[in-house]
This record gives sequence, C-alpha cells and structure tokens, in this order.
Amino acid sequence: MGVKYLSRWLRRLMVHRRVLAGLVGGLAVLIVASSIHGTAEARVSVCTSSGRIAGGTTLTPGLLVLTGVPVGLVPDGALTSPDQAIGRMAGGPIAAGAIVTEDDLVDPAQAEPGNVIIALAVSSPLIGLIHPGDHVSVFLSAPDGSVEVSRGLRVVTVPLPDNSGFLSSDTAGTILVEVPEAVAIRLTANSDLSPPRVAIE
Repeated sequence: MGVKYLSRWLRRLMVHRRVLAGLVGGLAVLIVASSIHGTAEARVSVCTSSGRIAGGTTLTPGLLVLTGVPVGLVPDGALTSPDQAIGRMAGGPIAAGAIVTEDDLVDPAQAEPGNVIIALAVSSPLIGLIHPGDHVSVFLSAPDGSVEVSRGLRVVTVPLPDNSGFLSSDTAGTILVEVPEAVAIRLTANSDLSPPRVAIE
C-alpha cells in the first residue's frame, strides 16, 4: 500500500514539475520578447550624414538623412530635422553615417556685415598652433612671389585635419575663417593656384 502511494505521489510530482517548467519557460520567452519590443520602440529619429562631409561644406538636403537611433546613443545637441542644418557649414569633417549635432555646424550669419566665412587649407604642423578666435594673415601664391591678401582674419573654427575642403592640399587641415567678401572672391578666383599660405599674427 505504501509503495502504491509513493508511486502515485511521484507521478503527480513529475506532472507538476513539467507544468512548472512550462510556465517558467513561457515566462522567460515573454520577458525576452517584451525586452526586445521595448528596445525597438526606444528610438528617436536624428540627422545623420549620407556620406562623408568635408569641413567648410555648406549643407544641403541631399547630405542628410533621418535615421532611427536608440535613445541612449543620441548625443547632446543632435539635430532632429534637416531643416536645422540646411544652409549652415560643417565646422569640420563629418564621417559618413555620423549623427550631426549643433557642435558640428557653423552659422554663416555669425559673420560681421560685409564678411563671409570660408574654409582655408593650412599645413598640418601649423594647424595645431591655431585656435578659434586667433587672427591670421593670408598670402596667395603668385608667379612673382607671395602676395598678401589680407590681415586680421578671425579664425572661427579649427577642425581636425582634412584634405578635401575648400582650397585644400594633400597635407592640409581645414580651418574656417571670417573674411571680407572681396577677399573671399579673390581666393575663390585663384583656387586653381597653390593653396594660400596662412600666418599666425
């Protein structure tokens, strides 16, 4: 009698264990699915670059795309609409697919009346000595020697070295400088010559 009772008790225990195991397994699946679903929803659309953007480039709609990014990966100042960037300049090189932030951009409107902000190439050793707010002189190479273009040009930004910006060379970094409109026109007209030389004042 005792043996029969023990055998019946063990069978019931095995049934309960199977039921309990099934419940635990189902609960685990539900937790994982809920976690995945929650993570997928915790995203926000931000502006990313559609390709590499050189320093000094004026941003246009084709250079930016909206991309869903997990909230925890969004940096401070991230742009959430291309309209926030159109017409502004890249203060430095922006990698393809990078999230574009306010710190990446320069507003041309900050230039004084009659001035514009342009990108200039600077030799790599010199760029490490230039800081935003410094003033520089720019010399444009000519057949008869160096010709001074202008003095007292304010440096707006000093991005990381880049060799694909305006008036760039193979060993250049790109800086943004505020210059009179007439100087900007002269530099642009002579962009097919060797890059202008920059001297720190």
